Amino acid sequence: MANLTKRKEMRLTRQFQTEPLPDRDMTPNEYLNATKKAMQIESDYELAKRFEITTGMMSKLRQGTRPISTIMATKIAIALNIDPMTVIADLEAQREKNPKKADFWRSFPLRAG
Repeated sequence: MANLTKRKEMRLTRQFQTEPLPDRDMTPNEYLNATKKAMQIESDYELAKRFEITTGMMSKLRQGTRPISTIMATKIAIALNIDPMTVIADLEAQREKNPKKADFWRSFPLRAG
């Protein structure tokens, strides 16, 4: 079991080709697109497979009916070679309805970094 987990981690942590990300908040779809580009894959089907989610779940993420989970945000950050908390805070700020809580998430990377 440990070997299987280690292999899965290795698949995610290998070096991906990354390009500079925009100097602004990215939408969930932009994060997914940037991840596909960094991993050099073209289809959402392949991305879903690599992230071990169903294509139905990927579709819901794309439509915005399901939020990107913390674990998936972390996998996205690894693929994009950025701090996972940056992605998590960005996505939390975007989906937070309470302005004070959204501001907390927006300022979090500045305070933590």
